Amino acid sequence: TGAKFETFTSSGTFTPAAGKSNFLVICTGGGGGAGGVSNHGNGYWGGAGGGGAGTAIRFYNSTEMGSSAACTVGAGGAAQSNTRDNGNNGSDSVFNPQGTGQTITGLHGGQSSVAYNANETDGSSSYRMGRPGWPGYGINGMINITGEKAEFQDINNYTGATASGINISDMRSSGGGTFWGKGPGAGADGAWSTTSVVGAEGSKGIIVVLSW
Repeated sequence: TGAKFETFTSSGTFTPAAGKSNFLVICTGGGGGAGGVSNHGNGYWGGAGGGGAGTAIRFYNSTEMGSSAACTVGAGGAAQSNTRDNGNNGSDSVFNPQGTGQTITGLHGGQSSVAYNANETDGSSSYRMGRPGWPGYGINGMINITGEKAEFQDINNYTGATASGINISDMRSSGGGTFWGKGPGAGADGAWSTTSVVGAEGSKGIIVVLSW
């Protein structure tokens, strides 16, 4: 009796419970990973975060749902092993019912690019700006939600003061949010360090099914 709430944080199969004929599905992709940053001074060096994934929300009746649905949950963009590498894109989440209903997709969040790379020059400087990760969006939902673009940051060798109550170590760029805020599918925060660091990985996606 009553409604049933099911959450998929990894890929699997949704099978409707007996007596349930109405289904609300929320499908969010994986968030984008952040690029690394190379330190070449005594201060903080920073880069932009990864993009937030998109979300598709759709209602299905029992005919549209069918006997089951394949749930593919998108991974967050993986962390890199090299401080001079771009981040990785997340991957899409897909809900595919076996009945007559449409397949919905939460598109992944995009990677941010490396913020400082001493091996790349344009003839006048030895760095490039870190591009923030672009957001994903929902496909085939009755409601399609675009994720949030990551904050831009390209601070090199920062040693200055901060506003009262803010620690310099907390000034990193925020990764893009999603339907869930900074929860599932959010992009990785940007690299921000006094040493060379690799970018962080994005948050994995999610599929939620409410049945009644």
